[in-house]
Amino acid sequence: MTRHEPKSQAMARGPIHYATEPSANPEPVFISEQELARLTTLSRTTLQTMRREGGGPPFARLGRRVVYRLADVDRWIHERTLSQDHSEPRPDHPGATTGTQS
Repeated sequence: MTRHEPKSQAMARGPIHYATEPSANPEPVFISEQELARLTTLSRTTLQTMRREGGGPPFARLGRRVVYRLADVDRWIHERTLSQDHSEPRPDHPGATTGTQS
């Protein structure tokens, strides 16, 4: 919002994103903890515990704010996508590992 711009006009522009990739259709690169909680239906407390104890998606701190890169979140979800028998990640998903674990 500029100094002389009415608040209603600034609000009509839509949400402000943290960063965008240079493209014709800009998509947000980072999302907030609250947006990730809404996207994954995990509580913010669960996400905070995952950050502290491990197991959650990679994150970054920008000052006091925690953000998640969408590509990292997508990879994290795909790594946890199981085959129909729920034994191994589906091999057709990016980030899925092949071979056996030792």
